[in-house]
Amino acid sequence: MDKAAKANIFGAIAGGVGFAVFYLGFEWPIWLSLIFAVALFFAIYLITQPVHKIGNIEIDQLKNGEELQQIYQEAQESLERTQRFEEGIRNEFIQQKAQDLQTIGQDILRYLANHPKQISTSRHFLDYYLPTAEKIVGNYYQLEEANVSASKMEAIQEQTSESLDLLTKIYARQRDSYHTDTMLALEVETELLEKTIELGGEEL
Repeated sequence: MDKAAKANIFGAIAGGVGFAVFYLGFEWPIWLSLIFAVALFFAIYLITQPVHKIGNIEIDQLKNGEELQQIYQEAQESLERTQRFEEGIRNEFIQQKAQDLQTIGQDILRYLANHPKQISTSRHFLDYYLPTAEKIVGNYYQLEEANVSASKMEAIQEQTSESLDLLTKIYARQRDSYHTDTMLALEVETELLEKTIELGGEEL
C-alpha cells in the first residue's frame, strides 16, 4: 500500500471519528458535524502527504521541479544498477576501474542534490553517459558470468578498460565543471599569496 492510499484511509478514519464526536458527543446538527468531519479529512490528508525533495530542497520551490526530480531519480537508479553490476565483477582490474567511475558519479549526484537547478544543464550527461556506463559495466558482468572463452574475454576486457577510461575522463570533466568558479578563485588567491611572499609578506 502506497503513502497516498494510507493517507486516504487515515483521513477517512479521522473524519469518521470526528463526525461521531461532533454529532453524538457534542450533539451538533448533522450538517455541521458533516462539514467539520469533511474538513478534518482534508486537513489530515494534506498533512500526511509526502513532501517530494531533491536533496533538502522541495521540488515545489523549483521551476519544473517534478521534471528535475524525475531526471535526478532516473540518474540515481542508473548509478545504483551500475554499482550492483560492478560489485559482481570478478576481475579486480575492471572492477576497480568501474568503482573509480562510480565514485565520481556519486560526487556528481551529491553536488546536484545540493544544487538541483544544475540538473537541467546536466541533462545530456545524466541521460546519456550514466546509462552508457551502466550498459558497459553490465555487459562485462554478464559476459563474465557466461564464462566466455579466455581469448574472447581478453579482448572484451581490453575494450571495456578503454571505455571505462574514456568515461572516467568525461565524468571527471563534468564534476569539475561545477567547481570552475571555486577553482578560479583559488588560483587567484594562490597568485596573490605568491606575490605577497615575493614582496616580503612572509615577515608580516
